Amino acid sequence: MTVKARELHGFIDKLDDNQLDALYKVAICFMTQNDFDYISPKESNAINRSFDEIRRGECVSFATAEEMTAHFGVQ
Repeated sequence: MTVKARELHGFIDKLDDNQLDALYKVAICFMTQNDFDYISPKESNAINRSFDEIRRGECVSFATAEEMTAHFGVQ
């Protein structure tokens, strides 16, 4: 478990029942306002193009995570 996840669990463990209920209601409200399962037509097209590229063998393979981060310029 990551440090942030442990911190969040520790925070939630300290809440009383009323606070937990309020947090639950906020989380449910947030989730209903954001459709996390929605994929836009643009995103769907990009996903389909990527699958087509993979089927054609147009993919990149890296031996290490460092090699991959260097290729994409990630720090």
